[in-house]
Formats: sequence, C-alpha cells, structure tokens
Amino acid sequence: MNKQQFTKHLTKFVELKKETEKIENIMYKSILKDDFNSGLYGVGLYTDLILDILKDAMDDDEFDNIIYWIYDLEFGTKWKKGMITDKDGKDIKLKTIDDLYKELIK
Repeated sequence: MNKQQFTKHLTKFVELKKETEKIENIMYKSILKDDFNSGLYGVGLYTDLILDILKDAMDDDEFDNIIYWIYDLEFGTKWKKGMITDKDGKDIKLKTIDDLYKELIK
C-alpha cells in the first residue's frame, strides 16, 4: 500500500471511529444502556476487520504500530518524545499518520 492510499484509508477510519465513539457515548448514557452491551450492533467487528486489513497491507504484525497509534496514542495525540525508541535509543515519532507510515515502511 502506498503512502497516499494508507493516508486516505486511515484518515477515513479515524473520522468514522470518532463519529462511532460519539454515538456510543450517547448510548451508554441512556437508561437503555444495558440493551447495548455489544455496542453498535457489530461495528466493532468491522473495526477489527479494517484494522486487520491495514495491518496485513503494511506488514504490521510484529509490532502492532497501527493499533498502538490508534488506541494507546489516541491517533497520535498522546505521543511525546521519549515514549517510543528504537533499539539504539533513538526516538520514534508517532504523532501523525505520516509519522506512522514512515515507521511502517522501515
């Protein structure tokens, strides 16, 4: 997958994920929240599938950088210097989709 394709797909994924989270937050505040115990009727299954496809396309099975960037770094917003380093102690920047792509193609 080239950089343009990766950026396009991951940008759309981030947009959809944020919108889904808004809806889920409303649902979980509802008095009917017990009826939504599996979230938005299988959306999580589609999320997992999309992430698996991106991981396969970018050969990201060993380090799970895509998952880390999305969930742990909250789309790069939580990244700070010194959080992630390579084997030589050099900082690995994962703040943007571009940073993530550069790391994945190494």
